[in-house]
Amino acid sequence: MRGFVRKLFSEKGFAFVEGEDERDYFLHWSKVSRASVPFRNIKEGDKVTFDHEEGDQGPKALNVVVIRQPLENPNDANSSSRQAAS
Repeated sequence: MRGFVRKLFSEKGFAFVEGEDERDYFLHWSKVSRASVPFRNIKEGDKVTFDHEEGDQGPKALNVVVIRQPLENPNDANSSSRQAAS
């Protein structure tokens, strides 16, 4: 499934991922795939793919892989390309 990191609690080691089905999935740091970026580098808004299962306390994200990280500030990218064109 695809989704994005909706809310991140990096100091506590977990996050919530919103899936394409608009459900929230609990993500524990240990469920981020080794093929992906480390949990400490994940940011709110990052797009991810993941497997999921129903846990005792609700849906959980598993095998999470970050597929694209957002720009820190999209306006910075636009302004630098405009400056380069000048």
